[in-house]
Amino acid sequence: MDTDVAAQLQALLDGPYADVRQQTRRLLIDLGLEKADGLDRDTYRDLVLQWCRELAQAGAGARSFPAGYGGQDDAGAAIAGFQIPATGDLSLLVKVGVQFGLFGGSVNRLGTARHHDRYLRDIASLELPGCFGMSESGHGSDVRSIRTQARYDADAQEFVLHTPDETARKDWIGSAARHARVAAVFAQLDVAGEAQGVHAFLVPIRSPRATSCQASRSRTAATRWGCRAWTTAGCACPPYVSRGRRCWIGTAR
Repeated sequence: MDTDVAAQLQALLDGPYADVRQQTRRLLIDLGLEKADGLDRDTYRDLVLQWCRELAQAGAGARSFPAGYGGQDDAGAAIAGFQIPATGDLSLLVKVGVQFGLFGGSVNRLGTARHHDRYLRDIASLELPGCFGMSESGHGSDVRSIRTQARYDADAQEFVLHTPDETARKDWIGSAARHARVAAVFAQLDVAGEAQGVHAFLVPIRSPRATSCQASRSRTAATRWGCRAWTTAGCACPPYVSRGRRCWIGTAR
């Protein structure tokens, strides 16, 4: 094919975010994705985390975040950049999507200025690895039907989160099995006996030294086809207290 024609076709397929797509392709080449060949699972997982950090250092993690927190406030650019890793490594694709899209997006879109100030920069740089706890064993991604409970204790000014039974266990939580330190968890909020609907809560599940939080239990789920390095786990919450924060706190199981 004529090189001019090929370039025109590439520009047409890449669309309005061609520069973002090209930048991401160059970053993937520099990562050296072939290094994953022959690695054992845990070594591969840690390599994917390092790759994701390198993308974050290049600004890929902050594209959809407000400019005041180092971002571009451009969801389109974030989506375009997210799509490209699928051509190289699916585990990296999912890691990027969970960290910057699901976890970071929850804090960005559902959090307040206080949450933004405390978390967004560290999420964008991957100084704070996180995960997304919405789906449940008995309800899938039917958000309206989730049964994880969050009760507000007015005397203590705390939210108490709880998994009432096995069907309410959070499941398929990417990054929970190995790297995530905080989870964005969705629960049914109860205030003074009145249901307030589904709210998001930030919950610590692992210390910076990678030890499990006392309020969390976790088990690694089966490896996904095509995502050998993915760190999926199931989670549940015995009663756990969140001091004045609308963010998930729980037990990973």
